[in-house]
Amino acid sequence: MRVVLLLKTPIMHISRESGFVADGYERARFAAEPQIRAEVEREYESRIANASIIQRWRLRREMNRLIKKRLSQIAPPDALY
Repeated sequence: MRVVLLLKTPIMHISRESGFVADGYERARFAAEPQIRAEVEREYESRIANASIIQRWRLRREMNRLIKKRLSQIAPPDALY
């Protein structure tokens, strides 16, 4: 139905902008990362406090993987922005 309405609209009134952003993927990740990182750090806070150096290193790697996974759910690399 919407397509039919757009076709009936005079061409001069249709916006020529696509609405896509050139670096939308990077912008989306940059905007979401601080909040996701803070959430993950809160989740791992008690485990890191009681961990040895090696365990902290492993937990940090695990946290980084989880952050990347959550970011890819919010801002998928193959999406259009």
